[in-house]
Amino acid sequence: MRVYYFARAFQELGANVSVLSGSYSHKYYQLPDVRGPVQYENIDGIRYCWIRTTSYRGAGLGRLMNNLQFALRLRHMAKELDLPSPDALIASSPPPFLVPACRRIARRLGARFYFEVRDLWPLTLIAMGRISRWHPLSLLLGYCERLGYRSATAVISSLPNALEYTRPRGCDSERFEYIPNGVHVALTRQSSEEIPSEVSQQLSAFSNRFVVGYVGAHTPANSLSVLLQAATMLKSDRSIGFVLVGDGSAKRNLMKVAAEKDLRNILLLDAIPRTQVQAMLQRFDCCYVGLLELPELYQYGVSMNKMFEYMLAAKPVIASLSSPGNPIEVSGGGVIVPPETAAPLAEAIQQLALAPSDQRAAMGRRGREYVVREHDIGLLAKRYLKLLSG
Repeated sequence: MRVYYFARAFQELGANVSVLSGSYSHKYYQLPDVRGPVQYENIDGIRYCWIRTTSYRGAGLGRLMNNLQFALRLRHMAKELDLPSPDALIASSPPPFLVPACRRIARRLGARFYFEVRDLWPLTLIAMGRISRWHPLSLLLGYCERLGYRSATAVISSLPNALEYTRPRGCDSERFEYIPNGVHVALTRQSSEEIPSEVSQQLSAFSNRFVVGYVGAHTPANSLSVLLQAATMLKSDRSIGFVLVGDGSAKRNLMKVAAEKDLRNILLLDAIPRTQVQAMLQRFDCCYVGLLELPELYQYGVSMNKMFEYMLAAKPVIASLSSPGNPIEVSGGGVIVPPETAAPLAEAIQQLALAPSDQRAAMGRRGREYVVREHDIGLLAKRYLKLLSG
């Protein structure tokens, strides 16, 4: 969603924006109906060019093949696409397969080429134990990312400490710009909708409980299994409930574990449109965000969209992670516990539930004030567009 919200903000600032994307992504709540090799669509004034790609499940080989397919088809079809000639072309990663194609297109059209780094590949796959440093896929991804770091007019990253990673790979500090993720404050407030009555009815079961909420992708990387472990430890405490909203590769297993352990203190709800997220968050007393214990990866920082959504809703956040300078720590908008450790998480939840309501409200206010000041995409887009203007 970073691409969409920055594109909207660029449009508001007078830029003409086109987005090129593969037709399938696990992050799309609603998939485009693409019936040919390419299809064009206008979404909120942004011209989208959908290049047909195959579907996949989970975050494994199928996803990588989808990304590679998009990059190869983009390179092959570039001359045929009905798009205005750009002044700036941004290759937004992960993964960096699309760098060679975007660099080539930018050169042919005389456009400035920018490389946006949201996640670090192949380091993410290596740190998670998916591939080794010398795996052919790792070498290919490494080549693509180094090409981007060395040849881009500028490298933009949403990770605050990414320069430490990119500099040895060819990006000098003069060409590096930190532009974090965030939330488009005005647009989010304007487009917010109430949650459906049937969902509200499900939530009413926890109306007298302190509710720990999570809205987002249900994948192993989000460390939701640890939250279930904490819920298991607290299952006898009828004053606390857990609500997980979303979908993803880990959801089926989470449902299985909840059923096997008879966790009646948990609700697992379907994904909702982004326009309903703020209304959903208002039904929670605090929000959870978690990551795996991967210091090799998270030493470069984190910038999760859901975190900023939570903070905008003025909810205290319990963050199960270890990353220097993370927004919860910097803002004072919540509580930090070690990653992948259920006992400290359960203890933090109990302590927050017992804390005075004004103390929790103060945490939430600090988080919201920080997001409005430092992570409003409406403001960040001005910096970004100035960079793109050369």
